[in-house]
Amino acid sequence: DVEALLPRLQQALGQEFTVGPLLGEGGFAAVFRARDNVLNRDVAVKVLDVELAPSPTVAARFIREAQTVARLEHPHIVPIYKVGRQQEIFYIIMRCIDGQIGERRVGKDVDLGGG
Repeated sequence: DVEALLPRLQQALGQEFTVGPLLGEGGFAAVFRARDNVLNRDVAVKVLDVELAPSPTVAARFIREAQTVARLEHPHIVPIYKVGRQQEIFYIIMRCIDGQIGERRVGKDVDLGGG
């Protein structure tokens, strides 16, 4: 349930980010708009809740693919700013791209594990 995930994600991100609306969701992951309160910019946060995807291989794949994408630089690859975990919440913070194409890039078409 995405509504139940929202406060847990906010707790995991702490005061550095303020979680906003849902941008998209897949089988095990959801993407939210968030505000980076330190750098004063909007970001996208892709989150995997291991309570919804209890397989350790799904969580490991989520982090491994984020690490792989973070090493790449290309105009058609969304830059990743941070990857983290707090208890059962795994998250990837990346550039937020507005519009339908941006929503597909960060939410539905880019497979960073479970989404």
